[in-house]
Amino acid sequence: MDYADGGTCLYKRTFLVIEANQTTGSVKLLNVSSIADKVHKLLMPSNRRLTSYRPPFLRPSFVKLDALYQVEYFGNLDNAILHNGDTLDLTELTNVHNTFASYQASNHVTSVCYTSSDVAV
Repeated sequence: MDYADGGTCLYKRTFLVIEANQTTGSVKLLNVSSIADKVHKLLMPSNRRLTSYRPPFLRPSFVKLDALYQVEYFGNLDNAILHNGDTLDLTELTNVHNTFASYQASNHVTSVCYTSSDVAV
């Protein structure tokens, strides 16, 4: 998927599902990135370090709070699940939800929608 700011992305990126809506047939995602060579990005208020990242992420990671991706659900999304479907620690996921809600209440969050044809799995 391309970047929320409209820039073209030429590689696959990792996302965290923060909401699945069966009524609309969509999922909401936040981008997750490895901390490797990007520790300085943790100083930005739009980024939150995942303290309990494994599973499903294999390396120390952070979640980006300034862009929300809404994707139409389609069957091939199931093929993109990391770490055999192991989920993020529930407390960590709750903390991400709370931090995102707080960030969204006082900061601009770019929201983009993609259909199945926009997503490379």
